[in-house]
Amino acid sequence: MELMITAAILIVAITGLLSAFISASFLSQANHNKVIAVNDAQYVLEKLMDVTYADLSSHTDADFTNLNLDNELIYVDVSEASGVKTATVYVNWTERQTIKSFNITTQIAQ
Repeated sequence: MELMITAAILIVAITGLLSAFISASFLSQANHNKVIAVNDAQYVLEKLMDVTYADLSSHTDADFTNLNLDNELIYVDVSEASGVKTATVYVNWTERQTIKSFNITTQIAQ
């Protein structure tokens, strides 16, 4: 009888630890994907530095080959107000059947 009670307590404890491990694994993967998305967005902003100021407004989409997230989509939106252009890079990807997104914005003056 005592052995059965001990086994039940052990099963409950192991189940709790396993649940925590699985949650930590999913969280680690989500953080890894976000780091990749941030790096990709920064890479796109760096590529925009090579574009002349006059050509920035026509630079709305490009094909970047360094992306390694599943179903990742990157697009650039450039708007202008008061002689300053605002470039926003949007990164969208699918993670565990959920769409995640990240964006980064910078302002560019002549």
